[in-house]
Amino acid sequence: MAKHRGADVIIIGGGVIGLSLAWRLSRQGGRVTLLERGEVGKESSRAAAGMLLPFGETQARDPFFSLCLASLKRYPAFVRELEDLTGMRVDHLASGALYPVLGDESRERLLRRFGWQKEFGLSHEALGRRQIRARYPGLSPDIETAYFVRNDQQVDNRKLLSALFVACEIGAVSVEENQEVKEILVRRGRAAGVKTASGYFEAPWIINAAGAWSSRIPSPFPNAAARVKVSPIRGQRITLDPTERSRRFHPKTIIFSHGCYLVPRQDGTMILGATEEEDGYSKRVTPEGVSGLLARALKLFPALRYFTLRHIECGLRPATADRKPLLGPTPLKGYVMATGHYRNGILLAPITAQAVSELVLTRSLPAVLKAFQPSRVQVA
Repeated sequence: MAKHRGADVIIIGGGVIGLSLAWRLSRQGGRVTLLERGEVGKESSRAAAGMLLPFGETQARDPFFSLCLASLKRYPAFVRELEDLTGMRVDHLASGALYPVLGDESRERLLRRFGWQKEFGLSHEALGRRQIRARYPGLSPDIETAYFVRNDQQVDNRKLLSALFVACEIGAVSVEENQEVKEILVRRGRAAGVKTASGYFEAPWIINAAGAWSSRIPSPFPNAAARVKVSPIRGQRITLDPTERSRRFHPKTIIFSHGCYLVPRQDGTMILGATEEEDGYSKRVTPEGVSGLLARALKLFPALRYFTLRHIECGLRPATADRKPLLGPTPLKGYVMATGHYRNGILLAPITAQAVSELVLTRSLPAVLKAFQPSRVQVA
């Protein structure tokens, strides 16, 4: 079998986290090999909607909220550096998001969250029926109150993935597709490389960024209690194309509600998502999932009937038991986890790339990662 030498770091996984890490480490002088079990950028990162919503996706004032907010603050510089390097646009927009109130419980829950989030710079505006009709004519007339959050942002995740791939090429990252990892190699008590069907790849640092497939990589730990579990959660999403009639209803911001969200793209298309289903590694598009999603979305935004359905697809979100990422060292020296980002891989790419790269380069754990060490969710 072939033996590949010369890398400082091997990254397992070619989604947004793996690509961001490979780019960041290569920018800092590292020789990086990225191994992807299939094709780069074709799994959950591609099926995401590109929402950057630390204020909408987090429910508590905890380290996870701080991590999400820190990553959002890094996004402008992250995008600017990426676009300047590649000459590509990723459509990063400070569009804000609308949170419709669908009942008293929804309003009270939003106001409680907005209350403590204001300490962190949240800027929100309450909209009444008249303002809603003027700004969002496609929204249900039954919605009497909504809150517009200015801080929320979005990025075109597919353009982001394409730009990251080009950035890795510029950085001389060795990208190897169709390389499923069969074994983590251990030598003298530390990680030494990996074995795939085609050969051996050697490096003193291995980063598991394999998303929903992270737990399928054979564990190098003889003790079962040291292993971690990442499970796939299927999300079905729908892409809608504009029509002449739909354009007057096209919102300028994300619309985020329980059970569904709408993400408008600059070209007039609309991303509608997403289901959450436990069905192993199946990427089936199901009538039940799609019909339920469409029913919720049409109730929220009836003007969707003027759009044309283009495409339905699935992604497998990588979920841990507590739905928080695994970021940091494992009991095996040189073997690092950067996975389990669940619904927030796109949002958390900048902070994950920066902090995990710092861990590899300095051999010390950045403070921002302390609450997310893999040891917290070890399972037998």
